[in-house]
Amino acid sequence: MTGTWESWAVDTSNTATCSSATWTHLTSGTTHIVSVVYTARRELSAEEREQMRLENKQLRQWADRRAEERRQADARADDLLLSLLTPAERETMEKMAALVVRGQTGRTFRLRRGRIANVDEMDAGGNVIARFCIHPRESVPYGDNLLAQKLMLETNEAEFLRIANRS
Repeated sequence: MTGTWESWAVDTSNTATCSSATWTHLTSGTTHIVSVVYTARRELSAEEREQMRLENKQLRQWADRRAEERRQADARADDLLLSLLTPAERETMEKMAALVVRGQTGRTFRLRRGRIANVDEMDAGGNVIARFCIHPRESVPYGDNLLAQKLMLETNEAEFLRIANRS
């Protein structure tokens, strides 16, 4: 398989250039050999610079829309989480930026915002005795993640502990 791609760049003087590279990809069983040959840089034409500007504008617009969608999803998830908490849980969430949950067996867990090892098992003195990492496969807003962890600990603590990574 052989192909050519171009890499566009704009330097600090706003001079746009283009590098071309020809690549060859040979596959033999599980061995992959990639050979890349770079050619000299060249100045971009006015049409190419305009195309690059338009593509960058479209990417920025897409990223802005995606960021706004994420902000809206986070707000909805936080609203849902808060609507399902007791007044005491909401107060704890505001003070500690965490939820304190009692599991089915009476164990106490602290759930913090985050995706990595955000669930702490606490002893009676409030000391962390274990840390757990468990989250949905898909990326979901933090509020949804906390709610899922809370509900699982309250309704199926054994399964939570079976699935979660403990550290």
